[in-house]
Amino acid sequence: MSPNDYFYKPMRFSILFFFWIICNSSFAQAPGTDSLTYVRAVENAKAVYWKFINPSTGLFNGNEYVDYSFGIKDGQPFFQTPDFRNGYVVYNGVKYEDVPIVYDELKDLVVINDPFKVYKLSLIDERVTSFNIEKYHFVRLVNDQANNEAVKTGYYQVLYGGYSTVYERQEKKLKEETSLTEGLKRFIVTETSYYIRKDQKVHSVGSKKGMLDLFKDKKSDIQQYMRKNKLNYKKDKEYTLAAVAAYYDQLKGK
Repeated sequence: MSPNDYFYKPMRFSILFFFWIICNSSFAQAPGTDSLTYVRAVENAKAVYWKFINPSTGLFNGNEYVDYSFGIKDGQPFFQTPDFRNGYVVYNGVKYEDVPIVYDELKDLVVINDPFKVYKLSLIDERVTSFNIEKYHFVRLVNDQANNEAVKTGYYQVLYGGYSTVYERQEKKLKEETSLTEGLKRFIVTETSYYIRKDQKVHSVGSKKGMLDLFKDKKSDIQQYMRKNKLNYKKDKEYTLAAVAAYYDQLKGK
């Protein structure tokens, strides 16, 4: 049991009871209450709940995280930097603001500090819906074998969040090699892939042709748009995919 378990345990019953009262007061509206009012009531209840338990018992629920990056000579396993940066996380359906976060891309883990900043915690993947680190937004996608989706279950950065959503996945792998001069050398290799959600299905996009084929009903319009705006898929995949998806949505009135 971690130190914060001892600190928060006496409060948990009263906190949950408080939240139960709020939710039930929201649910006990007149039968004719429309769905929008219902959704707002639930969101308000969540907001009040979050403020009441801040610092939150619900967020500080995960596994102790031990930093292993000191043994890696080339590259680093984190998204951009090993330093904590401010953001938010949606955890167990509750949005927690102003949370310092590190994203370990090698192990695909969202890492936070414990309430007392004594040790680090990795959040439980299945409970994370999305998170932000500064301006960068990530969501957790789950492979849907029934629909033959291309994605692996894990975290994906959202490059464009419209109807035709564009995702980027940076998958890092740890490699080892041995030399007479340096001995064992451990280094990081990064593989980047791109995906587009179209018509409620996630598709892998590995080339300009693949992108145009996905938007084939507006292919000629998109090609003209790319020439006019000097979009180069090979030189800037991220911007080109996001711009083309946004233009496609505009053409379709989405």
